[in-house]
Amino acid sequence: MTRLNQTLLFVALLISGIVSGSSSLAQVKRDTLKVLFVGNSYTYVQNLPRVVSIISDSTKTKLVTRKSTVGGAFLSEHWFGKRGLKTKEIITKGKFDIVILQENSMGTIQQPDSTIKYAKLLCQLIKSSGAKPYFYMTWAREKVPQYQDEITNVYSKIAKDNGAILVPVGEA
Repeated sequence: MTRLNQTLLFVALLISGIVSGSSSLAQVKRDTLKVLFVGNSYTYVQNLPRVVSIISDSTKTKLVTRKSTVGGAFLSEHWFGKRGLKTKEIITKGKFDIVILQENSMGTIQQPDSTIKYAKLLCQLIKSSGAKPYFYMTWAREKVPQYQDEITNVYSKIAKDNGAILVPVGEA
């Protein structure tokens, strides 16, 4: 599946989950939700936050989006503010309803313990700010499709362990 198709699938899964009421936030019947995207190029290359916002214009719930991204970023880099990232400050001051976390595409393979640790820390921060954490599950690279099982396992674990919603794009 091409990156554009993956992006469109993510948008469809996210918006359908929010506006259909499967998200506890949608049950509040709010006209507008503030959404922060935290990640790397998987989030910004197709300008995913903007695409989500535009598509939400045709739904009952408008999504106002912002991003904290840098190419190749790991969740640990977001936590420690590496490479100019101000993710923690943005989360605590942004008054978001939803924060979507996306790990480096190889993070779950090369350093799953780090992914689990920083996913937990970020989820605690997100929840303390009043937002709901979501995880944007990425997909295995074309040359190593066998990695998808591990990616899925780690994302499923961190979503379950942190009471977060999983958007399983990588499974498509």
